[in-house]
Amino acid sequence: MGVTRQKAIDQLELETQEYSVFITDEKRTSSGSGVLFYPGTGEKIYVFTCAHVLDELAEPFQIYYFLPMDREKEIYQVRKLEGVREQVKYSPIDEISQNEGKMIKHSIDAAVICLEKEKEFNLSATDYFIGETHKGDIVLAQGFPGGETEVEELLDYVEGTYGKVLHNAANKENILWQIEDSHLDPGNRVYELNGFSGSPVWNLEENEKSIVGLFTNGAGRTIYRGKVHAVKIEAIRSIMKIFFQIRMESKILGIPEEDVAPEKEKASCFSEGEDIEISNGYDEWLVGQTEKVRAYIDDVKFQNAIDTARSAINDSRFVKCSKKAASNHMKHLLYCYEGCYLYEEYDKLEKEMQRRGFLEGHDPLRWITLNFGKRNFKETIGFAEELLQKEDVGENLKIIAEVYASISRAYVENAPSEETIGKFLDEKECLIRKIDDMGTEALVYQMLGYVYGEHYKQYVKAVRCLNRAYRLEQDHAVLETLGCAYYFLAIHDALREDDTVDIEKVDRVSLYKARECFLILLDKADELYLTAMMKREGGVIYNTFYFEQDNYRILTLYPVLMKNLPDDDAKMKRDFEMKYARTQCQSGSIDLTQFCALTEKDRILFLALAEEINMLHMLDFKSRVYLQNIPNLDKNLCAVIENTERKLPKIDEKEQLSVISLLLNLYRWGKYLFGWNVISRMEEHMKYIRSNGNQKMITTFDNFIYECSHELEQAEERYIRSWEENPSFELWQEILQFYKRNNMLDKADEMFEKLFTEQKEYVESEPEYAYRAYILYILDYQRDLKKALQFYVTYKDEMKDGDIREFWESELMMCTNSFNNPEQFEEERRLLVEQGLMPEEEFHRISLVAYMCNLDSENAWKHFSKDNPRFGRFEQEGYSIPALTKEGAQFLIWQKVYPPHMEMGWRAINLQRANEAGKQFEREEWHISPENIAKKLKYEIHRSIAIDVWGLYLLAVEEKLEILEKFDCVYVTHFSVCRMLDEITHFKNENIEVILAYLESAAHVKLQSPRFETQLQLRENAKYYEPCSTIAMAVEAGVPAVIGEPMLRQDVIDGFKNYIVRPGEMERMMGD
Repeated sequence: MGVTRQKAIDQLELETQEYSVFITDEKRTSSGSGVLFYPGTGEKIYVFTCAHVLDELAEPFQIYYFLPMDREKEIYQVRKLEGVREQVKYSPIDEISQNEGKMIKHSIDAAVICLEKEKEFNLSATDYFIGETHKGDIVLAQGFPGGETEVEELLDYVEGTYGKVLHNAANKENILWQIEDSHLDPGNRVYELNGFSGSPVWNLEENEKSIVGLFTNGAGRTIYRGKVHAVKIEAIRSIMKIFFQIRMESKILGIPEEDVAPEKEKASCFSEGEDIEISNGYDEWLVGQTEKVRAYIDDVKFQNAIDTARSAINDSRFVKCSKKAASNHMKHLLYCYEGCYLYEEYDKLEKEMQRRGFLEGHDPLRWITLNFGKRNFKETIGFAEELLQKEDVGENLKIIAEVYASISRAYVENAPSEETIGKFLDEKECLIRKIDDMGTEALVYQMLGYVYGEHYKQYVKAVRCLNRAYRLEQDHAVLETLGCAYYFLAIHDALREDDTVDIEKVDRVSLYKARECFLILLDKADELYLTAMMKREGGVIYNTFYFEQDNYRILTLYPVLMKNLPDDDAKMKRDFEMKYARTQCQSGSIDLTQFCALTEKDRILFLALAEEINMLHMLDFKSRVYLQNIPNLDKNLCAVIENTERKLPKIDEKEQLSVISLLLNLYRWGKYLFGWNVISRMEEHMKYIRSNGNQKMITTFDNFIYECSHELEQAEERYIRSWEENPSFELWQEILQFYKRNNMLDKADEMFEKLFTEQKEYVESEPEYAYRAYILYILDYQRDLKKALQFYVTYKDEMKDGDIREFWESELMMCTNSFNNPEQFEEERRLLVEQGLMPEEEFHRISLVAYMCNLDSENAWKHFSKDNPRFGRFEQEGYSIPALTKEGAQFLIWQKVYPPHMEMGWRAINLQRANEAGKQFEREEWHISPENIAKKLKYEIHRSIAIDVWGLYLLAVEEKLEILEKFDCVYVTHFSVCRMLDEITHFKNENIEVILAYLESAAHVKLQSPRFETQLQLRENAKYYEPCSTIAMAVEAGVPAVIGEPMLRQDVIDGFKNYIVRPGEMERMMGD
């Protein structure tokens, strides 16, 4: 770990330790941790913890917390409070079950204890906030582990452990993270983490106190590889809002303070309660159902909220509930219908409420927001003014009515912002009027921000108001509106007169923030809310990802977008079909039958683009010699060029640029491969480019044609000179492309390295896209895989789109033969097929590889088909004399469908080399005593090893594979399995076949690959090959590495001999 990160962890531990709470009972039946919250006023303090912590305790609970006396000197007084179960609130949607051992299990493992504050002591308001976390973020848990806490010296027992978020799926209640703390004993994790349950989990990514969850439990019985869960803090936020009317401040990571309207004074975190007096058991039941509805709304799971609300209304108990409880319940269902555009259901429910006597006319708040949302501004004004005349209307509703009436005049009367919004905000966007209710204040800021942007086009003020609203109320509607405001701020100076967008002028920083807002919602919202959101703002959301050139989201959001577009807007439909078609063309093919709004010129355009791109795919990443030996390539290339030239006049002139740019590339390939004289034709097309008037583009293509007619050294100088005279990212990219297409890859490597050191300004607004481009370059051009892994490990935290991050992780897994979870790997790839992002044949190829490397023949067979060209070409009848691909051959030979190739030149693992290896081992002088290695790695506790292919082979030759039965766990990497499959493919090897059969059936054998971070420990110090994967696995698991590889490199020996045991030394290590 770097010094900077360790300092950040130490500082965060210091700043947050005072919030750590120790929870137990008088007999110390069990113990756990929690986190203190005090809103700053009132007689109550709150302790957040996990529900299961309290299940195991006898009443009264003993709760110990720190009272700060002198924070700078770390002087605290330990105070004790007692609580009982009546003071505890759980998530309304928590489902409780029992396992076979009668242990209680919570679906949402969260609880809040409400306690009386000791009146004689003053407490400051807690200053942490609800934060977001993403896969890859570093988090810190801080509590009281080990079960031996002494309350007299409580501060001495506060401990922290840090790790990395592995998954934060929107459809899961827990965060999965992996402890990386070197102080945690891998062999004793269960004991050492006992007592951590309920500990706050803080996000280290921002220099603020951001709580993201509560430590709940380890993953699996042994907490394998330090994987643990944390219940998301949203569950606590929801409990506080529903039961205590307290709204906790939230922040979006990465939003600077200048984007947030300031506070004149700290806002109250209290909101108006629903004040329902429970008079009988039926009311108690219904209030519980309403609380569930509210919890589902908070979680943006509107279908669950609607189903729960409807179920309660249809229950026979509903008619026996009080009018107030029933009315309140139905109002929440009205809110759901409104937010999801279910207006027919809204009207029916409102009439039913009127029939039952719950409403005389309309629900005031819902009717105001509904009419404004429908843009019925005159009705909004009229209804709001009626409310303001009534004496029995509450103060907060009056404020809301006044705000809506005022902002509606912006539309009806076209009144200036000073006369509408200016009545409520000062010049710094601070509220002029004090509002004591946090929910009301959030709604006011939300609507003022909405109108600032949507009507007045003052987007800077819009985002400041909306960010303040989100901090007050972590609300999905605010986030949706905030994303839109950032989008319009991004394109404000890029709009042309015809309302099209000049991508070069887009504010990339603001666009990236819009993307962040939309990603949170896309990850979290259920299908019902997502559909409504796409009806409201689908075009904005889609364009955000389109201008970001985020092909994954462009392709996956398109079906939802088109399903929810207005049927009568042909122009809009064509616009989105054009954008989708452009992206789909990048694969080299396109099915135009799926489009209904494209013109004939559009269709010609995309047929031309697809044909051009398909040809370029054939040419890219291949050597000149290889390409020149492809039969008829020159004729095929000429045919594509001539077809494009014929189509070009038939394409809308505004759209010709993309076709011409690809055409120039094809001409360049003709000259490069076959010496065609094409400069004059290229110059002819430059007339169109010059007429466009874009100087950067003119310079780019002038340089490109110059490259085609001059020596490479001269062309290189010209590219560099153009960039130096007019520095821009576009011209920098042209230098990079020049190096790539001319196979000057060492210089391309150097350019990428400088991009992230000397030219950071080019990527600082959208770093994620640059990171992905570099990884793609390394994989496409087969550069040093170590650098791709280093880059991914270093920067994956900044890849905020979890789907994209998982995609690149899967790509690197393929490259490194790492398939620790083949089922998940298969499922993630299946989604890509369903979304049209991966050919089905490729999906089956890589899924078969993943299962084959795990020796799972049953699942591998499910992906094999002789009709799949990714496995080879087979005759029509049977499998005789097939031309197999590498994967097809490995699989079918492993499964004994075909015999090995019997390649006489293959340097096989064989008996002769095995005999030579034994003699070599005896001569080696670098060996560390196997007894010392066993002692250092605590072999007597773990009784586990990692072993490479040669180690297994030498045991098999001596018929000693049964010695592996003496180990609790034997690690064999997927790299090793792949090498063995390669062996039996090239030459008959009965011993390897025996080993594979043994590994496939042995329960104590674990086929596993080391994490990328561990692989890098080897890759950064040695050339990485199969035995290195075994050593990396040993390092990660903290076990000896049994290495039989005779050709062990010296750099491997120098760096890792403290782990290496030769096969003949195993019994000494075992002490048998």
